[in-house]
Amino acid sequence: MSAFGAWLLSWAQSAEFYTEFHERAVEAVGQQETRDWLDVGCGPGLLSRLAARRGYAVTGVDISRHMIDAARSLSAGNETYIVRGLDGLVAEGAKASVVSASSLLVVIPNPELVLGQLERLVRPGGLLLVIEAGNGFNWRTGVRALFDGRIRGRLQFLVWLFVRSGRTVDESLFRREKRPFRKIELLEGMAAAWILKSADAR
Repeated sequence: MSAFGAWLLSWAQSAEFYTEFHERAVEAVGQQETRDWLDVGCGPGLLSRLAARRGYAVTGVDISRHMIDAARSLSAGNETYIVRGLDGLVAEGAKASVVSASSLLVVIPNPELVLGQLERLVRPGGLLLVIEAGNGFNWRTGVRALFDGRIRGRLQFLVWLFVRSGRTVDESLFRREKRPFRKIELLEGMAAAWILKSADAR
């Protein structure tokens, strides 16, 4: 990711609509007993900052140095940011009570594999939070929301709609027979959070 790409994503994430639906996802996680949070593919750090405001000790990781530089520049000082890939985290045996990934699965070639890797990072009894554009995110619903005046940050939303419309994650990934993810509708169905509680240690 280039420096311009990191700037553009920082600008897009500054929109009220984007912050609001990520805030709702963080609220859904609630207050876990152990307060460490690992934000994978953190980008400019919006989700990391929101979790830190709720008292979590957050580590944001991204493979892009430009994204990490942007996250550090926007930080309130309560988060740690490091350049690292998911494979490296798994190899190191990294663990956290809450592991999150926002808009990550949609940009990688094997989301099922990556979802499994994310689960391996969650401590026993912890939570995995995944945030993605939902099945209801498309040009028709997006333009209707814009004209209805329901979106605060219209220009950023239009850019997000242009870049992401038609690119959503197959929701069957989260519908497991055993231990399915809990789905939370966000942004009037245009986005969603999926939460999975890790199995407790035996």
